[in-house]
Amino acid sequence: NGSHSNADAGLGAVLDAAIEGHARWKMRLNAALNSGDVPDPKTVCVDNACALGKWIYGDGQRYEADVRFQSLREEHKAFHKQVGQVINLIRSGKKEEAKRELLEGDYKRISQEVITSLYALKAVQL
Repeated sequence: NGSHSNADAGLGAVLDAAIEGHARWKMRLNAALNSGDVPDPKTVCVDNACALGKWIYGDGQRYEADVRFQSLREEHKAFHKQVGQVINLIRSGKKEEAKRELLEGDYKRISQEVITSLYALKAVQL
């Protein structure tokens, strides 16, 4: 409709970067499983510190009324909570449980929901 054209020019790039950044989390957690060197759960559990979180609670607020945006916000929050749980499993020496989470547990399910929501927003460009 053109009303958001200038403001939304960078939305595709924001969402592309979020998709890439999100995919890197699995690599980071797999590396942590192997090395035992884990990020601080207090910082990764928050959903407003990463680039996508900053967008959701910053410039993304203009999409607040859109149900796809609302879904993304909730899924993203759940994702960061799940990342913290995986890290706590690794820190507790429960590496097999952590590996199961990554491969077939809530982490995998929530991660896929976030990616699906990102692609849905990218497809409509609100």
